[in-house]
Amino acid sequence: MRERIVKRYYCDFCKKSGGQKAAMAKHEKYCTLNPNRDCRMCGLITGSPPEPMAELLAILPEMPDYPSIVSGSEAWKRWEVCEQRAREALIVLRKKVDNCPACILATIRQKNADFPIEFDFQAESKAIFAEYPREHGPY
Repeated sequence: MRERIVKRYYCDFCKKSGGQKAAMAKHEKYCTLNPNRDCRMCGLITGSPPEPMAELLAILPEMPDYPSIVSGSEAWKRWEVCEQRAREALIVLRKKVDNCPACILATIRQKNADFPIEFDFQAESKAIFAEYPREHGPY
């Protein structure tokens, strides 16, 4: 019988773990839950560093939880108001981050809110990479 003890490294911001220290250090640097993260996608899109996360978090409104204390048409009206506020905030956020999907995702995750709007990170990332000039090599 053999026994093996292995070191495991964990991200300080999310639940990701790995067996290589260097790989986890790289992940932590770009983790979307890291408030001081670097953004590789902003470098591709604009060539500039990302906006400070505190400024981005201030753009998104607080989304109240609506348990079943309000029912019927009143609950629906309140939900529509939340949807409208979230849509407007997303437009402002997109302008602030030059439509960077990674920064938008990081802001939504760090706000820890259940936004009543759809945001498809994969589809938006594919659109960005489709525009990325191939002479620079693969991402």
